[in-house]
Amino acid sequence: MGTEKILFSDELMHCLEDVDLRQENVEDVYREIKIRLAPLARSLQLARIVVTISISPDSFNLDGFHHQFSLVYSEDCAADEYSVESGNYNVLSGHGTSRMWPVKGHAWSEEEKRSIRIMSKLMFMMVSRSMLVGSIRRLSCMDVMTGLSNLIGLQKKMQQVHEQGRMDEYAICFFNLKSFKYFNQRFGGFAGDSLLKKYSLELYHFTRPEEETAARLGGDNFVVFLKKERMEAFLEYASQIEIPMELKGHETITAVPMSARYGVYFGEKQDTGETMLQNVTLAQKRAREEKLDVAYFQKEMIAHLVEGEKIAISFPKALKSGEIVPFYQPKVAVDTKRMCGAEALVRWFHKGKMLSPAEFLPSLERAGEIHDLDIYMLEAVCRDIRRWLDSGIEPVRVSVNFAKNDLVIPTIAQDTLAILAKYGLDGKYIEIELTELSSYDNKEKLQHFIEAMHRHNILVTMDDFGSGYSSLNFLKDTDFNIVKLDKSFVDQIEKHVKKDEIMLRGMVNMLKDIDVGVVAEGVETKEQALFVKNVHCNVIQGFYFDKPMPVAEFEQRLRQKSYDSEPGSMDS
Repeated sequence: MGTEKILFSDELMHCLEDVDLRQENVEDVYREIKIRLAPLARSLQLARIVVTISISPDSFNLDGFHHQFSLVYSEDCAADEYSVESGNYNVLSGHGTSRMWPVKGHAWSEEEKRSIRIMSKLMFMMVSRSMLVGSIRRLSCMDVMTGLSNLIGLQKKMQQVHEQGRMDEYAICFFNLKSFKYFNQRFGGFAGDSLLKKYSLELYHFTRPEEETAARLGGDNFVVFLKKERMEAFLEYASQIEIPMELKGHETITAVPMSARYGVYFGEKQDTGETMLQNVTLAQKRAREEKLDVAYFQKEMIAHLVEGEKIAISFPKALKSGEIVPFYQPKVAVDTKRMCGAEALVRWFHKGKMLSPAEFLPSLERAGEIHDLDIYMLEAVCRDIRRWLDSGIEPVRVSVNFAKNDLVIPTIAQDTLAILAKYGLDGKYIEIELTELSSYDNKEKLQHFIEAMHRHNILVTMDDFGSGYSSLNFLKDTDFNIVKLDKSFVDQIEKHVKKDEIMLRGMVNMLKDIDVGVVAEGVETKEQALFVKNVHCNVIQGFYFDKPMPVAEFEQRLRQKSYDSEPGSMDS
């Protein structure tokens, strides 16, 4: 009997050895197995096989997989009582069962039943291997964590549509989530990954996989490639997505709203996948820079990009030729009405006109030139301070902006201190103002930089306090000396928005309690100045006292320092 079992297995393997397991469609594999098993089916009097496979949803099969296949060798099938069932074979992350019937009038012997079970087991082994091969093949085109397409999968789908000449039927939307980095910081990476997975399923369920696709390009960046007529419906759908989450510190399930900034481009006949991605990226950039929920591509965006690239190319030459200079905007102590500091703001005199930072900083950021600009500005300020001291003018402390990406430079602290040493300056004359921190997550590196500055009497300021959800966390975990309140808090004072007043007063009191200095920037009117004074904010910066001014004019202010004749009066 044992010999017969071995002989049957050899015969079965011989029948199946040429089955093509590279096919992704398991139905095609079963059809091929059916053909190869036909000789054995005749010898075993096998009439029919029914196979069921069930796989729970996972990143390889977002919808899960449940199929039943019938392989019929003879219509003359015996009753169910003569069938043999084999079950719970492992198929990837799921399981499978099979049921086989003999032809009518035949009852299998025990030896034949064993052969039938061997056949069933080997068949499932081959199906599992085929499905595994298909999953591995899809890996190159999918985002493993979420199951959506990755960039390669997206490009593959777009290439198919391009080859069909149907790009003008499609639109593309590129977006990233608002405040996702804060969510990660607050609740941890595991909760963040879970949120992304659930959100990805919402995107997938909106798409029609046979003709559309949703992709994750890494982090919280997503793309959907949809039929044009469905884009507006998608934007409406996406704006209402809320993900139920069990979050630490919350006793009940929390519905997390998933808001984003969207860039949208509607395809044209001649487009390739590359041009569609380029255009939608420009649209999303506009949404991000102008804080829009949705920005649609416009052709002028390309001209703006080209102009920005020209500016970035001319930047190194501008540094050498002295086209880039600091302007100084005073900071004024509320109680004495005297200048107590200043901020150095970059200006670029390019081709006979002065460019504002908004016209060139985004281009320099894309080109990775911001660090060079920040170091250049620090040296220009130190040079001015040295000249003032040598001329008998007592400077005020001047703040110089450093972007968050400066902190990535391993030698940033040493480079900063070397410039001060070059001009023989005490650290009391310089303040480093860190910008864009709402999306910065390396608090350890940030704290090391702050400590290095403190050792040399250099103060460090957090810019735009209140504009990002992580501001309070930064204050808790780092040792900033000063915060600058975001301009948005004073913008609404003249409209008598009570909530803004309460929040501003509360923040100023809290900061004073933890011994952190406060600067209110963007103060432009008498009413704003009075309010800031009444909530006991220490220092004001804004057009109410002075606009940013060139160095020669600022030198005159340094000699005077007093603002006794400022517009309006804050004595009331």
